[in-house]
This record gives sequence, C-alpha cells and structure tokens, in this order.
Amino acid sequence: MKLKGVQRLCLLVLTIAIFTAPVGAVADDITIRVSPNVINLSSEGEIVTVNTDLPYSDVNGGDVYISNAEGSLTQPISWWKADNRGEFVAKFAMESVRQLGLEPGSDFHLFVHFTMNDGSQHTGSAAVKVIDQKGR
Repeated sequence: MKLKGVQRLCLLVLTIAIFTAPVGAVADDITIRVSPNVINLSSEGEIVTVNTDLPYSDVNGGDVYISNAEGSLTQPISWWKADNRGEFVAKFAMESVRQLGLEPGSDFHLFVHFTMNDGSQHTGSAAVKVIDQKGR
C-alpha cells in the first residue's frame, strides 16, 4: 500500500510521539492542586492535600493513589473528603509522599490516580518543589 503525503506525515508524527514518550508516562486529564506546593523534608508536616474538580460522589475514594512520574513508586490515599463545593479532596500522609523518591533541590512531579465509581480512571499531576531545610 502506498501512503500519500499527509498519511506519511501523520504516521511519522505518531511514530515520534510513541517513541519519545517517557516510559510509564501518563497523560493528565484532570487538574489537581497540591498543598503544600513546597515540601520540606525536614518539616514536621503530616499531610499533603490534593484538591480536584472531580465530584466527590463520583470518585471511589478507596482506589486513589499517588506515584512518581515513572509509576514505579506508589502510595495509597490516607483519607478523603468533599470540599465546600462538593469536589473530591485527597489526603496523603507526608511520610507516604516522602517515600516516592523526593530529592532536595528538585521539582518533583507528583501524579495522583483516581478510579471513578463507573470504573473509569483519571490522572492529574502537579510539580512540587522539594527542599530540606531545618528550622532556624
């Protein structure tokens, strides 16, 4: 079969996209906000909060987890709630987040994976700055 110019271009773009995507990369399809957005490895903080725009009633809270960019390190959700707009809020223990391989002086891409009550899956990510600074 002979490909026409546009078909060849589309095939080339698709091939480049497939072979240049990072292994384990997941496309974001929801927006998340992480608090704190700077994680101090020496702090006594206990919780990392992830706010979403997902309806609370649509999320299977027990099947939410965080991961590093490669997906090789994961941690389960600690607890969850609805915010005052009825949107899903995930809470993760700071100790769990620390186990994802955070390195001081870096921007760490935190991925949050959600399973909905209908079985569909969604992912969001946000960069958090990582520091290791003891109190003064």
